[in-house]
Amino acid sequence: MGRLAGFRYGEVARKLRSFGFAFDRPGPESHEIWRNSETCRKVTLPHHSRDMAEGTLRAVLARSGHRRRFISESVTFRCRIEGELNR
Repeated sequence: MGRLAGFRYGEVARKLRSFGFAFDRPGPESHEIWRNSETCRKVTLPHHSRDMAEGTLRAVLARSGHRRRFISESVTFRCRIEGELNR
């Protein structure tokens, strides 16, 4: 399991909002188009109930331009939470 495994739609959508993205319109089937008005970038985000595939999340983050930021913030947060749970 890699560093980007185990993220759900809600977690990724929250992070995209913090990066300046907003829901733009529905996409094909169960996908959504999110747009950042400052950078004019668009990403297609799958809206599924299960965990997002690691490769899919990697592609979404690459299109958003915030892959490294997402990884550093999320891994730090998850390590802190797991450390608190293991006490």
